[in-house]
Amino acid sequence: MEKILIIDGHNLLYRSYYGIPSSAKLANGTQVNAYYGFLSMLRKVAMELNPTSIITVFDSESGTAAKLNTNNQYKQNRPTSEKAMFDQLSIIKDALQYLDISYIEHPDYEADDVIGSIATGESLNNDIFILSQDKDYYQLISSNISIIHVNKGQIVTITKDVFFEKYGFDCSRYIEFIAIKGDPSDNIPGIKGIGSKAATKLIIKNKHILDECDFELFVNNIESAKLNIKFLSINKDLNIGYNLTKANSKILELSSNNILKELKLYS
Repeated sequence: MEKILIIDGHNLLYRSYYGIPSSAKLANGTQVNAYYGFLSMLRKVAMELNPTSIITVFDSESGTAAKLNTNNQYKQNRPTSEKAMFDQLSIIKDALQYLDISYIEHPDYEADDVIGSIATGESLNNDIFILSQDKDYYQLISSNISIIHVNKGQIVTITKDVFFEKYGFDCSRYIEFIAIKGDPSDNIPGIKGIGSKAATKLIIKNKHILDECDFELFVNNIESAKLNIKFLSINKDLNIGYNLTKANSKILELSSNNILKELKLYS
């Protein structure tokens, strides 16, 4: 089985922009903190994982339209006006092209759903690793799908066993967990009065939580939880075209500055 690395592009962009000081600039004043963070984290994971193929998935401006029509508060807590961050996106895409790493930015679908569909389809014959700090992807974890976090410079791989050890229930029920407690990262409220600990107890205690539960607070809000499950579930069945790039040594051999020079952006 081959190893396929799927990169959650915008998640890595945000993380890099806010994780690297804004003082990271070229001599001509161009801010490149998101670029440096993005490429250095990608290089670190590629060196550790040694994937066979790589693909990056970015959110498009229109990809979340369908969910916003259903819930206009969806992801409205995320920054959209950081010009210095989004200005670096074009540099990052140029760098990915230079490194022969394909990327997709589908106009009709959210990156979560694109990643979910690629990961699920490719996991039939390959080991899949999704690079993202977004825990929503935990619902995709299976025998052949793992999530990669980079915490304080350390690579952490969340497998089925690691997930169970942390949460005490199977990863297939993670969507129920976040539907009950809410998902602050997406600005989705859970059931008022139920936090992570109570949600965990409900999941462990009830085999079919949406059908049988003696916890009054939950029962009185079960329809809200069902709507959250529908809203937060990642689509795994999109029929989309994409190209998996065979991993090459460029990302391992070149530093961020080298790439900028090659792209005629370094001065």
